[in-house]
Parts: sequence; structure tokens; C-alpha cells
Amino acid sequence: MDLKTELIRLVEKAVQAARYDKTVRGIVVAALGNDRYTVKIAGAEYSAPCFSSPTQYKKGDAVWILLPQGQIADAVIIGRRHI
Repeated sequence: MDLKTELIRLVEKAVQAARYDKTVRGIVVAALGNDRYTVKIAGAEYSAPCFSSPTQYKKGDAVWILLPQGQIADAVIIGRRHI
């Protein structure tokens, strides 16, 4: 393997393993109370708080969800998507 190919492989591997904030699309499935909601992200359901309390969302609302450092367990709703 030549040096160029090896460097590209190493950089791609490092980028894939990097932990960074990511914003994804989601849909509100249910309101749980106390500014928490069940949201669907890529077909799976998760519980997430709302960042900008007292914003109210209802079932079917399209929202933006922040995943700090890519961690789904730390997901937080950051706003309504206007579609």
C-alpha cells in the first residue's frame, strides 16, 4: 500500500470515529409531560427533553433534534422544523 492510500484510510477512520454534535430530523410521537417528548428518529423512538421550555409540541410535529457528540442518549429537541 502506498503512503497516499494509507493516509487517506487513516483520515477516513479518524473522521468516522470523531465525536461531534449532530442535528437530525425527528417527529414528535407523544408528549410525556415536564417538557419531555417521545420522538421518532430514523424509525426508532427515543425520549428527549425540549431545550426551549415552555415550547409546546404535539403529536406529528416535525422537529430538529441535537445529539451532543453524536450521543442519542443525550438527545434534546432544539426547535420546530418548518416543512
